[in-house]
Formats: sequence, structure tokens, C-alpha cells
Amino acid sequence: MAARTDRAARFADALLTLAQAEDAVPQTEQDLLAVRDLISKQPRLLGFLRDPSVTDAGKRAALDELLANRIGPVTLGFMDLLLRLGALDTFDAVSETFLSAAAAADSKASGLVVSAVPLPDETVTRLEDAIGKAIGREVHLLVKIDTELLGGIKVVVGDYVVDGTIDTYLEQARLALLA
Repeated sequence: MAARTDRAARFADALLTLAQAEDAVPQTEQDLLAVRDLISKQPRLLGFLRDPSVTDAGKRAALDELLANRIGPVTLGFMDLLLRLGALDTFDAVSETFLSAAAAADSKASGLVVSAVPLPDETVTRLEDAIGKAIGREVHLLVKIDTELLGGIKVVVGDYVVDGTIDTYLEQARLALLA
């Protein structure tokens, strides 16, 4: 486990160095969050990418098709590198380490707010201020629209999660009724 963590830290450090050199840190942060979101919604994707019966060319073609228009070239190249090195299992640790290191380098915390509808800039700013006070750091939130949500928002900044979505409230009510 420690070897995998060390490897993930080295990958994250290299990715941060490249993103800084390309002046693409905010884009890379957003990209990593988007890829994490895609993987969480398509859990079979990692299985496909790890499948030894699928050729590397087939895996790269699938990655290109899924990600080429969604993420920047720094992150796309990095995903290809992880694929070629057989290191996709480190992606979660790499992305967490990268996001933390990028925030520390910028002394800001980056996070994601998921909403069913677009949020006005003033709402995002108020959320950033409120969460920043709660965690003691300046916060930059990336907004992601999830049209499958019934309503509400979910905010994730590192380990800090506020889930005020109607979907979650309904699931909690369902579980309470079943108990």
C-alpha cells in the first residue's frame, strides 16, 4: 500500500509540475474532477481499461473517445501515461494528491459544487466564502451541472462534503422507512 501511495505521490508531483509549466493548473483540477465523476458514474470503465484482453490501442481509443472533448491536453496525456504504465489503479490517489498539492501551492482549496441547474456567480461566491470560513482557507469551486438531480446542491472540497440534494434526502427517508 505504501509503495502505491509513494507512486501516486510521484505521479501527482509530476502532473503538478507539468500543469504549472503549461499554466494549466485550474484546468487540470477541473479535468481530474470530471474524470473522477465519469468513473464514479461508469464503474465498469476502469474494469474495461484494466482488462488484459483489450489491446492498449483499443483502450487508448476508448479514452480518447470518452475524454478528448471533455478534458485538456495535459490531463488527457497524463491519463494515457497511466494507461501505458498500467497505473490506472493509482488514479484516485493521484487526483486527491494533485488537488491537495495544487491547493497548497496556491493556498486555496479547490472543490466541486454539483447542481441540477446553473448557479448564479453570486451564489457560487457565497458558497466559496461560507465554506472557506468553515475550513479556514480560501476556496475555489468548480460548478458541474447534473440534470439527473431532482434539486439542491452537493459541495465537495477535499474531505469536506455538504450534500443538500433532494435525491439524498429522499434516499435517507426511504432508508428510515425501511428501518
